[in-house]
Order: sequence, then structure tokens, then C-alpha cells
Amino acid sequence: MLVTKASSDSTQNVASSSEEQLAAMEQINYSVSELTKMAEDLLEHVSKFKI
Repeated sequence: MLVTKASSDSTQNVASSSEEQLAAMEQINYSVSELTKMAEDLLEHVSKFKI
């Protein structure tokens, strides 16, 4: 019975960690998208200048 409980606890810990990692990856993906948009906007504005 103790082995089953320990296994269940470990499985729950892994599931919890996986959910946290997924949330972090989604935040990173959002940040990358925002940075990409900012870089594109900056490039558009900078391209107006001639040297």
C-alpha cells in the first residue's frame, strides 16, 4: 500500500511539474511572438532612414 501511495504521489508531482513547464513554455512563446512583432516594427521604422 505504501508503494502505491508513493507511486501515486510521484505521478502527481510529475503531472504538476509538467503543467508548470507547459505554462512557462506558453509564456515564452507569447514573449517570442511579441518580440518578433517589435523587431518587425523597428525594422520598418529604421528602414525609413537613409545613410
